[in-house]
Amino acid sequence: MTSSASRKKGLSGWQTAPSKFRFRLQRLNNRLQRSRGARAIARIIVATLCSLVVFSCASVPAETPYNLGVAAYKKRNYSEAAAQWAESVARGDTEAMNNLGYLLYNGYGVDKDPDRAVKLWQIASAAGESESQWHLGSAYEAGIGVERSLSKAYAWYQCALETASINSTAANKDHGTEGAILKDAKGALD
Repeated sequence: MTSSASRKKGLSGWQTAPSKFRFRLQRLNNRLQRSRGARAIARIIVATLCSLVVFSCASVPAETPYNLGVAAYKKRNYSEAAAQWAESVARGDTEAMNNLGYLLYNGYGVDKDPDRAVKLWQIASAAGESESQWHLGSAYEAGIGVERSLSKAYAWYQCALETASINSTAANKDHGTEGAILKDAKGALD
């Protein structure tokens, strides 16, 4: 049988190969068919696992104590916000330190405690939270929770300005918040 005759009958290349190669080609073809099936199954499994991870991660952030505190604050439920942020503070969340400090400083939903608020802001400020740095500047300017010092107030406002400027270009920061801090810090320095 010639190769042109075998092609007309619909035979593939391995079926028309000389007998000593036919066996090897058939084994390779069988392996290839099995591996294609295994690859397809593996792709389905990977796609399923990826979609499970994406959907499970999408629901997690809304349920964090920090985010629950933000939701409570927006509803003006300050005591619930304070409780949620206190839990986040215990985990070392510097944004929660800033927010809880704000509630403590002003006495929203909790007993007014400017000394504790300033301590939280100092920790968060050292970690690079520009809003906490701005709050410290305000505290030093007013002399509430700390001894009044206009030079320290100026230094903290300047620090907040520089940190907010850097953070406003960072991909992981809220640009609107950093912009507002920049505006407030500039206003305090004028």
